[in-house]
Amino acid sequence: MPDAIGSSVDYGRAAGEAAALAASRPRRLLEVLAADLVKHFLADEAVISVEVLLRKRILPHTDAVAVRMRRAK
Repeated sequence: MPDAIGSSVDYGRAAGEAAALAASRPRRLLEVLAADLVKHFLADEAVISVEVLLRKRILPHTDAVAVRMRRAK
């Protein structure tokens, strides 16, 4: 990989796309949102692999619950 800004991920764009996808419809399970995000980002032909980590602070006496999903083309 070249050490050039053009070779990097546009994290602002990725965050915006993730937020828009999350807001597009209600989901009950973090696993479903993680799968939807992975599918969305893998649809970009420049992306060869994706790892999504989602945390949700919903339970008392815990920091968070989390789901991690990794996929590659």
